[in-house]
Amino acid sequence: MTFTDTEEMLKSLRALGARVARHRHRIKNINEDFACINSALGGDGTPHAPSYSGNPKMENLINKLHKEEQEHLKALDELFAMEDKLSQAINTLSPEEQDVIIGMYMDRFSVNKLVRTLYMGQKTIYRRRNSAIKKISEKLTEEQEK
Repeated sequence: MTFTDTEEMLKSLRALGARVARHRHRIKNINEDFACINSALGGDGTPHAPSYSGNPKMENLINKLHKEEQEHLKALDELFAMEDKLSQAINTLSPEEQDVIIGMYMDRFSVNKLVRTLYMGQKTIYRRRNSAIKKISEKLTEEQEK
């Protein structure tokens, strides 16, 4: 696997993590909307209760919630599969390289936040990132050849 392929995989991991977070946020918002409407209707508070059939607003929210939960689970499965694929290679990195890769691609920190958190200069962050990506690439290539 090339350096560029590995870098793209890590960028995909970061984007997938953001997608999971967006789904989680939407689920939270739908549940809050449900609670508002539910309290106005005097319901029992659970979005899965069958007593809302016939109320189009509640049915719509329940359908949105189910759809969002399914998409969230699908995104989580993809995220976990990608993390599993990368975890063995990441574990071979130095602790400093792990901090940079995990911070940048799994925790989705900006470089500026990593500078403040890890007490490293920006150039050091990029140097460690590039070194780590090269090592991950080599490890993944090894794994593919087995």
